[in-house]
Amino acid sequence: MLLGVADPDSAAQEPGPHGRCVCGQKVAIADAHEITLPNGRAGWEGYCPECGAPLFAIRRGPRTSG
Repeated sequence: MLLGVADPDSAAQEPGPHGRCVCGQKVAIADAHEITLPNGRAGWEGYCPECGAPLFAIRRGPRTSG
């Protein structure tokens, strides 16, 4: 049994925020910049490096147990 072996094509190796594009791929958001939504939540905005479509992702905060 092999434990801790990472997939070399894994998206976890790519730096920066990720989002799912309309072209069907999970990609690192190109030219990502932080934005704040009207409700106060933080997010990322940029575009897909594969097809150029605009992308948006809500930033996740640290998970708390409770």
